Amino acid sequence: MKLLINSYKRFKLRNGAGQRLVYEKLVHQKTVVQLAHELNISPLATYKHLRKLEAKGLVTQVEISRNKPAIWMKR
Repeated sequence: MKLLINSYKRFKLRNGAGQRLVYEKLVHQKTVVQLAHELNISPLATYKHLRKLEAKGLVTQVEISRNKPAIWMKR
């Protein structure tokens, strides 16, 4: 059991790996929750990756209304 616990490695999204995954999955317009579900990461982590991509000018956020979640799409 101890060997099993020690051999477990957590999947880390460092050095832009998370941003690349999010950008590749953003083929069609999607919300943060849809992307998070597809990538199996938290919505907060997905949102942070999207904001970094938005700062680079690769994606854009479209808000339809205040009651609906924002949709993200590639530029």
